[in-house]
Amino acid sequence: MIGLLKDIFGGIITVLKSKYKLIFILFALWIYRIDFIPEDGSGIGKAIQIVSLFGLLAILYRKSPNLFSFSYQQTPIQIRSLLWLYSFAVISTLWAFIPSFAFFLAFQNLVMIMLWIWIMSLFRTFKQMEKLFIIVCICVAVFESIGARAVAFGFSPFIHFLPGASTGALTFSYCVGEYLSNKCKDRDRRGFLMASMIISLIVMITSTSSGANASAVGALGIALLFSGNLFLSFVFIGISLTLYLNPNLVESLMMWLMPGKTMESINTASGRTVLWELIKIKTAERPLIGWGFACIERAIGTEFLGETTSDAHSNFVGMYGSLGIIGLLLFVFHLGVHTLNAFKNRVKLGYLGILCATICAIVNSYSYGFLSGKTCSITIVYFGLVVLSYYYSNIKYYE
Repeated sequence: MIGLLKDIFGGIITVLKSKYKLIFILFALWIYRIDFIPEDGSGIGKAIQIVSLFGLLAILYRKSPNLFSFSYQQTPIQIRSLLWLYSFAVISTLWAFIPSFAFFLAFQNLVMIMLWIWIMSLFRTFKQMEKLFIIVCICVAVFESIGARAVAFGFSPFIHFLPGASTGALTFSYCVGEYLSNKCKDRDRRGFLMASMIISLIVMITSTSSGANASAVGALGIALLFSGNLFLSFVFIGISLTLYLNPNLVESLMMWLMPGKTMESINTASGRTVLWELIKIKTAERPLIGWGFACIERAIGTEFLGETTSDAHSNFVGMYGSLGIIGLLLFVFHLGVHTLNAFKNRVKLGYLGILCATICAIVNSYSYGFLSGKTCSITIVYFGLVVLSYYYSNIKYYE
């Protein structure tokens, strides 16, 4: 694990001395802004976000002028469906409750998807590509874990920081899926996956998100079931049957995964079901197109609550409220084709990890609107997974 952290630190120094240093700096500024600088009216946070985002866009255009047409025309359906979704989100600016807000957040997601498409096109081997993806995830998760304590919470062992916990959960899910599948006998890769699992697990546990914990356990179950190892598959089936026949054990497990929760708070998603009902009531006024991307929380805050809520705490409810039935159908279609693609290719190197992390993201969608609202670190990790599902299909392990 120490070796991995040293490699990451050395890699950062190398990037800062390379021609890609400006991309790294702008991306780091963007992550810092969305995690730790609230929009308090001073305009500082907004200025940093705009400069970093459009700086990245300018670099992408200069380095790959055809990236836009390539992304929309030549990528597979799992990527194009994601682009269609956020293109519709950009169009929702025309009827959005807060037009500038809807446009910027939707456009931001399109830029981040294309950033992943361009970055992954630079690599020629599976090993390089996977390593970069995991290192980016680990860097972001550790940065958030340390930054949240330094900026907001103090250096307590345990804090409640949803972005860091969710990023840790997705990274853990990918790594555990690939580690248990054991499709490649490369000792260096297995050591790298194990070290990454440990670091991401530490970040997830110390960030204390019940939803992230539960989603990671779900991904672990998928990894056991489809690992290709009969013993592990039987272990999963045995555990599942035991839990099915003993409902009290299920409740005890949920209490362990969600410390501080009660069954009532779990059943009502910590009271979020009240928020979801308000979203459904408001969206009934515009059922087909919603209130504009990421705007439903602002709309119900103005009418029902007297204050703005930051997150619908559900990708599905958030998509329905913001983009209506059309947007929700696009979202479900994307999840379906992406999950099916990962499932069909699960016997190939890299794809069981993608499947596990995708299941983790879908489960986490119940408690975190990371695709239907403000972009955060788990949003970026998810976009990376979708892009990897394309590049893994036609690349060699070594040069």
